[in-house]
Amino acid sequence: MSALTSKLRRDLWRIRAQVFSIAAVMAGGVMTVVALGGTSSSLDSATREYYLSGHFADVFATLTRAPDAVAVRLAAIPGVNSVATRVVKDVRLDVPGLDMPAIGRMVSLPLPGSGGVPLNAVHITSGRAVLPGADKEILVSGRFAEANGLRPGSLLTAIINERYVELRIVGIGAAPDYLYEEPGNAFPSDARGFGILWVPHELAAAATGMRGAFNDVSIGLAAGARPSEVIAAVDTLLAPYGGRGAIGRKDQLSDRVVSNELTQLGVMAFAFPAVFVAVAAFLVGSVVSRLIATEREQIAVLKAFGYTSGAVGLHYLAYAAAAAAVGIPLGIGVGVWVGRLYTGIYSDVLRIPGLQFHADWVTIGRAIIVIFLAALSGALSAVRKVAILPPAEALQPPAPARYRALPFDTIGRRLTLSTPVRMIIRGLERQPRRALLGAMGVAAALAMMAGALSLYDATDNMIGLQFRVGQRQALSVQLVTAVPASTRPVFSSLPGVTNVELVRVVPVRLRHMGRSRTVGLTALERDGKMHRLVDVDGQIHAIPPAGIVLSTKVAGILAIHTGDTLDMDLLERGTTRRVVVTALLNELMSPNAYMDLTAAGSLVGDGNLINGAYLRLDSPPRPELFEQLRAMPLVGGVTSRTAMVAQFDRMMAKSFRISAVVVVLFASIIALGVVYNGARIALSERGRELASLRVLGFTNREVGVMLLGEEAILTIAAIPIGWVLGRAFAAYLTYGFTSENYQVPIVTRAATYAFATAVVLSASALAGALMYRRSTRLDLVAVLKTRE
Repeated sequence: MSALTSKLRRDLWRIRAQVFSIAAVMAGGVMTVVALGGTSSSLDSATREYYLSGHFADVFATLTRAPDAVAVRLAAIPGVNSVATRVVKDVRLDVPGLDMPAIGRMVSLPLPGSGGVPLNAVHITSGRAVLPGADKEILVSGRFAEANGLRPGSLLTAIINERYVELRIVGIGAAPDYLYEEPGNAFPSDARGFGILWVPHELAAAATGMRGAFNDVSIGLAAGARPSEVIAAVDTLLAPYGGRGAIGRKDQLSDRVVSNELTQLGVMAFAFPAVFVAVAAFLVGSVVSRLIATEREQIAVLKAFGYTSGAVGLHYLAYAAAAAAVGIPLGIGVGVWVGRLYTGIYSDVLRIPGLQFHADWVTIGRAIIVIFLAALSGALSAVRKVAILPPAEALQPPAPARYRALPFDTIGRRLTLSTPVRMIIRGLERQPRRALLGAMGVAAALAMMAGALSLYDATDNMIGLQFRVGQRQALSVQLVTAVPASTRPVFSSLPGVTNVELVRVVPVRLRHMGRSRTVGLTALERDGKMHRLVDVDGQIHAIPPAGIVLSTKVAGILAIHTGDTLDMDLLERGTTRRVVVTALLNELMSPNAYMDLTAAGSLVGDGNLINGAYLRLDSPPRPELFEQLRAMPLVGGVTSRTAMVAQFDRMMAKSFRISAVVVVLFASIIALGVVYNGARIALSERGRELASLRVLGFTNREVGVMLLGEEAILTIAAIPIGWVLGRAFAAYLTYGFTSENYQVPIVTRAATYAFATAVVLSASALAGALMYRRSTRLDLVAVLKTRE
């Protein structure tokens, strides 16, 4: 074993606490890369593999009705590789153990022996496939089955053509186009209230009167085909059959949700490691610089005995490498554990077969390289001094600092500050760069914690605005068909109902200057109080008596402004109307379009019809209320606002517990590492001075104040900086999380910032306590014998 190796081992043991604190910060950076990067790559790879094995379509279109012969014409469109037609219809379900009627989206399975590529193939996760000729056997989606305790062999009752039909579940399945289960209209539902049913083609055709016809088509494209050209041709072909506008894969609801999640993971996987890397570089530079400063004589002796400047420089770089060697395996281990937890959350929401956490070793390799480079770059400037330091000069003590009157000296005398306080301030003045970097390190810990936790504040704010300010109905009732508004008394007479507001949702395609967007036009009563138009700031906007209100997201897509006129295709009727945009709404959930209910009826031209109702109750729903709703054939489904909010809260709570623990832990490590290393360096630099004060009669407490005073001032100064940086960090995260479907507002809650501040102060206090304990154990004789 060489002399340098022995020295390295001895020194690493002597400064093990500092090395481990640096390693812990490095571990935090590696952990975030492993957990977030691994979750992202696992989600992406599982989705891609399932899209490939399930033959996920490239173009999707819904229509009113078209004969099966139209499929041949669709297949003849240039660029089309395969076509799969099916029948899709929402039906009412009576689910065992569920008081409210649920909605089942009935999707027809391919006919046996139909041949061709099975686009959007159903993957059976448990149970078996539907047998040929068994027209009452079905498959159900996993999330719906799990929420309602359903399994193969369970029975469901569906209302089909005003008849109760008993269906037997034979398998639990998933399909690429329904990884995310959501109705996709203005009547959102919780996991218990909406599910996908894959049923025999004959059952779906009989339920919709579509024998020999279809109302939904999926298209696979040939290699090199342009989706926009195929979509245009599909729209032209399906227009006579009530086509509602074809869309590409990127606009398909389920795929869009998955893409948004991947984008959000990418934002976090970049932001969090950057903080850890910067702090780690600072800590390594501080520790190695001080180590070199205290070992000038040893460096001179090593060079005098023939060790080259390169060998000595590599020796001191090894200290940084040692910290990385400890932190990287630790970070990988913790990152794999956290990544599995995160992937489990995504698996609960997105039922992707085969979704399991797999560490992305390419990303991990890049992270290891970045961490090593950051550690080495932090030590490089100090090591460079070693390389150019001649042995003769190294044998002499370093030139004393240039002592001169500093600004706070004058201020301190005028304010009659005590000598210890003036010494503390003078120490900060003489090392401004180190003081600034130390404060920024503590501020980074506070900013990371406050910014990350602000995301959950923003989500909670979104839920509050959406379901407590905007949508205040107790129950939302979706009807199976449009009925006259005169049916209001039917709902008003239900048990416990105190108020009823009517609603109509019309599928439309909005067109302006060559751009288009298909949305659900929500028509509301102008004086309604249960579904109100609320912007991101919580301001309530009235529904105008005429014209259309667009969300700003839709307006941006269409390049339209208030006062402009657009073309609105009524997809259910095959007609077009011209309508003026009277207002834009910067709302949380989008894209949406709104109109007055009466104005919408006049525009559509079929009278004052509705297909839904909002109910307000005088108390929690009574059993007799649900019994009467189930007995009404026109009711397609019922959604409870309370159940929706509870579902969101459960999802948030699970995610928050994991993220909060991880963020708080590693932010505390950053703060503790910065403060501890700062105080440890101060003790090594001023050990002789502090020992002299002890000999002169100063108490341990007084000496401790002078030792830790600088770190206390820096920590306090870092707090407002951390607040500002935390706001900026939150802004970056929320910007990355904002998508076409929703926007995440920046929310600054005093309680969150107070909690983050308390955690940082506690970590700093712990570091101070450790250093104070060390300072009380100084060997005064040995320290005083140390050469200046």
